[in-house]
This record gives sequence, structure tokens and C-alpha cells, in this order.
Amino acid sequence: MAAMLLPEALTTAGFLDRYWQKRHLMMPGALPEIRTPFTPEQIVGLACDSDMEARLAWIEDGHWHLRPGPFEHGDFTRLERLAWTVLVQDIEKHFPDLQALLRPFSFLPRWRIEDLMISLATPGGGVGPHLDNYDVFLVQLSGRRRWQVDTRGEPAQMSDTEGLRQVGNFHATQTWEVARGDVLYLPPGLPHCGTALAAEAPCITLSVGLRAPGADELLHSVAEALAAQPDTLPRYCDPDLGEGESVPGLISAASLQRARALLQNCNTLSDAALAVCFGRLVTEPKNWLNAEPREQVPGAAELVERAKSGVGVKRHPFALMAWCESRSSLDFFVDGEHMNLTDQLKPLVLRFCADDGRLGATELRPWLDDMLAIELILHLLSVGKLIFEDE
Repeated sequence: MAAMLLPEALTTAGFLDRYWQKRHLMMPGALPEIRTPFTPEQIVGLACDSDMEARLAWIEDGHWHLRPGPFEHGDFTRLERLAWTVLVQDIEKHFPDLQALLRPFSFLPRWRIEDLMISLATPGGGVGPHLDNYDVFLVQLSGRRRWQVDTRGEPAQMSDTEGLRQVGNFHATQTWEVARGDVLYLPPGLPHCGTALAAEAPCITLSVGLRAPGADELLHSVAEALAAQPDTLPRYCDPDLGEGESVPGLISAASLQRARALLQNCNTLSDAALAVCFGRLVTEPKNWLNAEPREQVPGAAELVERAKSGVGVKRHPFALMAWCESRSSLDFFVDGEHMNLTDQLKPLVLRFCADDGRLGATELRPWLDDMLAIELILHLLSVGKLIFEDE
């Protein structure tokens, strides 16, 4: 997949500076070579697969409805006279070849990309005016769709349609009709609405969703780290206790101010410890997309023999990997697990974190003289985060 064609005179650096997390951007023909990887029938089939995460949204009698999958084909037959859309998440994890669709977005940190979602909609179908808490690139794969955004900046009045995050006071300020290859970038929190249009080809859209951990998640991760070192934390104190605070049962305003100061004084995590908290958080997988440990754990002899026969290793398509440099070592994160490694393993870690996550037999063989590398590879194989190329 070729690089994304940005509007004239706009560079990647310019996009990041002027648009990323700041304002939306419509990019007509940004991915002219892109094609849908699935037919409408195949997308419906994926939504009926119990291994896939899917949702079905439709409008009936003026009301929105949302159902989680898996579905049966009869569910779609019953909706044939209604406007509906079906959305299937994480397609690049179940079909690793589709990770090539992420290459146009390689200017973003890889750990920031959450998943690829594909949607199929009948004319009039969509999920209504809504907003997301994360960045998203909306790529039209087939057919036509009308996109609208509301840039007024007014506080969103959220509707009660559970799971759709719909906006009740949506007012379109810009409208586009998109076709195959057009890309719309939306920053977090921008109300938008996409509606499938009647066309010769079915309306199929690819959503590149970005991972944006919440402050609550990071606070939880940090709190766990702080709780592991209780002796280093300050305790509540009140040397300025006033006589008026002795009213029975009263928690005074001054007490609350001291409690706030106590929390502020808990910022005792070092940069290295914060890196571990953050790295574990942003590589935490969905529970149903966690690579399982191997039943038969390979040993060093099997690894060497496989490499001699031309078989390398590759990242499991479900596995999330990231790394962070510290002063004299390397922090490596795999599906929420943290490993502190020597710097000499950095080239190996970079290969595992690369787009293809592959270490072919030719690249693997030189590492088989390094016991630390062998230990790392065997560990990742045993927990299922690496697999052999022929698996």
C-alpha cells in the first residue's frame, strides 16, 4: 500500500502541526489504489462469526437500535427493507495480510493505532450523528457516503441510544460526498455523521481507529505502582489543624485541601517507573484478543533447527508490542507485560515491533549465538506472542 496522498503542498509534518488533534481534514483521492478486501457477503459472514467483534445498527420507526454480534444471516434478511449498517472490529488481527492497510499511517506511533474496522451499510444506513473520544481516519473502500461535521464547538447533548454516543444537537456545518479512495480525518470529540448513499457499488468504509488511554486508566496503573511501594508515600497530616474543625463528624474544607495536597505529593514515580506504567497500559490487549500460550514449548535446539531449515519467527497478529529507552537498558512491552532488556537486544526488539513483525531465518541465525536473544525469543514463543513463520 502506497503512502497517503495529502492535499497539495501539505507534508506529513504539516499535517501533524496543523491538523492532528486540532481540526478535521478531507483528503479526496488520498488512497487511490485502495480496494475493499471483502465482498458484502463476506462482511456479513464475518459479523456472524463468533470469533469476531461486530455490531449492527439500524433505524426502525424513527428510533435507533444497536445489537452486538455474533449474528445469524436471518438477522439481515429481517432488516432488508430498513437502513442498517454492520461494523466489524480488528480485521487486521484476524487477517494479518490486512496490516498492509496500515502502511499509509506509518507516520503515527504504532502503539497509537487501535484497530481497523470495516463497515457495510445499505442506503441511508449509518450510526447517526455521534462523536468519538479518539482520532479516526475514515477511508471509503467502495460505493458512496455522505459525511457531515459540526464545527460549532457547542457542548454536545448526548442522546440515550446506548453504545452509539449520538449527539442530539448535531447541526452540519460542512458536508461532503465521498467515493473510493477518499479519506476523512477527524480529531477526538468532533461531532460527525456518515450516511450511505445509493450507488452502483455497495457502501463499504474502513475506519482506522487510534488508541487513546484515559486519565482514569493511567491513574489506575500509576496507583498500582505506588501501592507496591507504600513506605515511600506520604501520609495525611494536619499541623495547621484549627479549633473549628472539631465539630463532631465534620470533614472540614481545610481537611479536603490537605487531602488534595497529599495526592499532589504522591507524585514520587521516577520517569523510568512512569514509562513502565504507561508502556504496560498502551499494550494491554482486549481480553478476547490475547494470544494464548503454546501447549508445547520449543527449546533452543528446535529454534536452531527451524532456522537452519529456513523458518523464522514473526509476531502473533494479536500481540501488541512497544519499547522505550532508559539510561542503560531497554524497556520492552508485550501485551501488558514488561521486560527490562540489555541495549544489545534493541535491533531484535525493533524487528518485532516493525510493521510486519517478522524475523526471517536469515535475520534470525546471527542471533542464535546470543544467549540473551535466544532466551527472549523462546519466552515470546512460549507465551504465544511470537509464532514460527510456517504456522
